[in-house]
Amino acid sequence: MRGWLSYISKVKTVEQQVEAYKQLKQQLTNYCAIKYINSLTKSAPP
Repeated sequence: MRGWLSYISKVKTVEQQVEAYKQLKQQLTNYCAIKYINSLTKSAPP
């Protein structure tokens, strides 16, 4: 995330900024879609 914000702060045009925010939004969408397993819960016995 920090890398994207750094990139966005360095772009030269509004068009580049809009494109960078679109890519950031896609990355966040992908991140939020990741399923995870809570490793702190006990697993079922074998």
